[in-house]
Amino acid sequence: MRLQLVEDEAERLVGGMKRMVRQGIGASRLRRMLPPRFGGVESSAGMMQRLLLLREFNYEPDIMSTPDWLWGHDHAAREELYDAMVEEYEVEARIDAVNQQLDYAQATAQQLKEDAQHRHSMFIEMTIVLLIAFEVVVEMHALGYIGRLPTAAAAPAAHAAAGGGDVVQAQARGVKKRTSAQ
Repeated sequence: MRLQLVEDEAERLVGGMKRMVRQGIGASRLRRMLPPRFGGVESSAGMMQRLLLLREFNYEPDIMSTPDWLWGHDHAAREELYDAMVEEYEVEARIDAVNQQLDYAQATAQQLKEDAQHRHSMFIEMTIVLLIAFEVVVEMHALGYIGRLPTAAAAPAAHAAAGGGDVVQAQARGVKKRTSAQ
């Protein structure tokens, strides 16, 4: 009976892991932050905790080994009956299947954890690069390598200095003619 409970929980865990993989890839940041009961995606930390707790069944003496009350020569018939039941219900094969499912879930959870760490590392690196670029621009502006944008009054002079259009040149020639005529 306990093995059936462990199998059911392992199936729920693997199903949750599959859902988390499907939903987690395209889930928004808000859905990842919400708890599952409010429509969010289950976190891999909760899955890992459940996985580790479920792995403890391998250390249960009631499931994994012959019970102590069957030891001894006067209980040989009971031990044979127990061994026949283990063989009939394929207990060892079922335990191997559960362990295989748990191995799959653990590998998937580990991969999801590594992916999340990689995304976080990339975010931190991009933030650092942007902050350095911002600092370079601020320093270049402070040292005068990046000038201020020309104001409306200084725009025609800057335009003319850069070899601007005919209007600015005509205005400049008109100013020279007026000054020489006076």
